[in-house]
Amino acid sequence: MFRKIRQKDLKKVLWVLVILIVPAFTFWGASWFIKQKDRFIAKIYGRKITPDEYQGLIHNFQVFFLLSFGRDFLGNIKAQELENYLWQNLLLIEKAKKENISVTNKEVADKIKTFAFLNAEGSFSKERYLAILKSLRVVPGQFEEFLKDLIKAEKLTEMVLSAVEATEDEIKQKYKEENEEAKIKYIFIDFDSFKDKKDIPREELEDFFRKNSEEFRIPPKVKIAYVLIKDPASEVIDGIQQEIQQETDLDQIAKKFGLEITESGFFSSNDPIEGLGWQNQIAARAFESEKESIRGPFATTEGMVFFKKLDFKQTFIPEFSEVAEQVKEKLISVRAHQAAKQRSEEIISAIKEKNLKDLEEAKKIFPELELAQSVFFKRQDYLEKIGLNVVFNNKVFSLDANQILLEAVELEKGFCVAQLLEFKPLDEEKFNQEKEVYRAKILGNKRIMMMNSYLAQLIKEGNFSLAQQTQTEE
Repeated sequence: MFRKIRQKDLKKVLWVLVILIVPAFTFWGASWFIKQKDRFIAKIYGRKITPDEYQGLIHNFQVFFLLSFGRDFLGNIKAQELENYLWQNLLLIEKAKKENISVTNKEVADKIKTFAFLNAEGSFSKERYLAILKSLRVVPGQFEEFLKDLIKAEKLTEMVLSAVEATEDEIKQKYKEENEEAKIKYIFIDFDSFKDKKDIPREELEDFFRKNSEEFRIPPKVKIAYVLIKDPASEVIDGIQQEIQQETDLDQIAKKFGLEITESGFFSSNDPIEGLGWQNQIAARAFESEKESIRGPFATTEGMVFFKKLDFKQTFIPEFSEVAEQVKEKLISVRAHQAAKQRSEEIISAIKEKNLKDLEEAKKIFPELELAQSVFFKRQDYLEKIGLNVVFNNKVFSLDANQILLEAVELEKGFCVAQLLEFKPLDEEKFNQEKEVYRAKILGNKRIMMMNSYLAQLIKEGNFSLAQQTQTEE
């Protein structure tokens, strides 16, 4: 995409539009729009992007990735990533035109000569270039105009990123964060060790349920029946769309086209749909649809889907008898958490009151607790029982040698009281050898952040909007 953003960082940028505008359709869903000749897919700086233009751009981008990085790279790009790449480049292209950024024919020719796929035999081959375009049904002149626009976007990108730099302090800090090492001893107060499995009187369980009933609320659920067309370009999709205008029975439509109807179980908005997996858009439409109404098509990783709503269950709080075992497990966990927290506070209090200098002394006061010792680890390393917890690790790395952290840190499975034993600071000689690697790493991350911020600005400035929701299924 951009010369100043490394190829391996490409996909980090590809997702910025997902975060900022959350497009509701994927590339295969967009293939439906291509058939709607009288409609447009998006607006950028007031310019309408038609289905025909969209289709041509997608094809040009596929050719561009093939020539630039090869078949493997192209094959690994997901459809959604390709689509997002298209939108953000259109934003940059339209902005570059407004900034009157120009590109010469020579620059286009030079760009073509850099394509790795055209230099497979050690030198550029014009014949190979033309033959590949012909085999892919691409007109050279049109593709070169497309490249000219891409170079405009690239020049704009370079202007935006030219001010990005990495300071010496930033480089050293990054190196320290990734390479300093520490060794600790620690007492881990495991929640599970405080779980009391003995019977709890029914009245206590009922009282807990009464006071915490919302925690056991069952979310609303819906059930659907659907047909799946695995080929998104299938003529069946057009046929079903036409049938929906006259026929309201999905069973009859499925029978006419020889399709199998699948009935899902009840699912909530956060549950996977049987046979389709997690499909947020389908789930949302299922909840708002009228019973028996047919909706679709929807793009999924499995293919195109039409569905009808079969049934709906309102949210409700179940009777205690229905969730008694869950209530018991929850109360046991809550009490275990409270007991573990109390014990960790007792340990910290004893350390403070007795001015203890070593956790070995704390262990003598609480002999039932286990005292463990780690190997040397870095901030991003996984520790036994503690897991990967950067917050805890950073607290430990802030201590002086032999200092006890005067707080019990709550982790996923318990509380931890720690003491720093040894600390290995950065190796200055090794740092100087690897400094440029870290400079590049910081610059890469800062450039990605800068581009994401700039694209967000262009989305607002260019009034970028997608028109797909009413086009996909009305």
